[in-house]
Amino acid sequence: MTMDTAPMKRRMEYALLAVILAIGAWLRLMRLDLIEFKGDEAVAGMLALQFAKGGSLPLAGLMSSVGVTNPPLFIYLIIPMFMISSNPLFVSACIAGLGLGAVVATWHVGRKYYGPITGLVAAALFAVSPWAVIYSRKICAQDFVPAFAVATIWAVHALEIGRRPKAIFWVALLPICVIQNHFSGLAFTGMVFVLLALLRPQIDWRYAAAGVALAVVLTIPYLRHQAGNDWADFRKAAATVGGQKFNIPAGMTVHPDLGYALP
Repeated sequence: MTMDTAPMKRRMEYALLAVILAIGAWLRLMRLDLIEFKGDEAVAGMLALQFAKGGSLPLAGLMSSVGVTNPPLFIYLIIPMFMISSNPLFVSACIAGLGLGAVVATWHVGRKYYGPITGLVAAALFAVSPWAVIYSRKICAQDFVPAFAVATIWAVHALEIGRRPKAIFWVALLPICVIQNHFSGLAFTGMVFVLLALLRPQIDWRYAAAGVALAVVLTIPYLRHQAGNDWADFRKAAATVGGQKFNIPAGMTVHPDLGYALP
């Protein structure tokens, strides 16, 4: 007589997942009193609290490192957290929980489309990845990128492998949301559209249009901000993409204030 080992394997899989999540939670939540909290975090919290206390909805987010104002989606995402509590530790814990949710989603996608071992290995690597841990422990726009990225990967799999044409709604919406959260999403969005061009999955164009339309609606406040400022940030972004000129004294290789290597 042979014993059905499927339930035992499933219990072991869930036990391993619980261990992975426990380690990931410990790395993300331990010593939150030591989280980075400087100018950007303070300004983001101020903008969110202003709306939470009855102020106006911000039309733009924080200033990026290249001098271009970011879209306000990051501020919108943290507003509900600040409405519950203005304590930065609480908000950071919520963001850490979101990062941990991305680990669970990674396990689910890996398990569903490639098998239990793939799901567990992917989740384990994600849970302990140093950069993934660092960017899930503070009030920072980049901390939301993993959740959006994993959700997009999930949608792409549902569209192509799961043969669900309506999943194009999320494939169209989420990458654009990454751009509105942080400009690094431009490269990510380009990669997604290259995948669509190569794979050519069956698409429900009504849902594709709906996803793009919702993304455009989310962009309206930022476009209002840019129009009110004569599109200065757009011109700055175009100049940055085209390259910047630096007047660097001869022999200087490191920025004297920041310590960065000069171009």
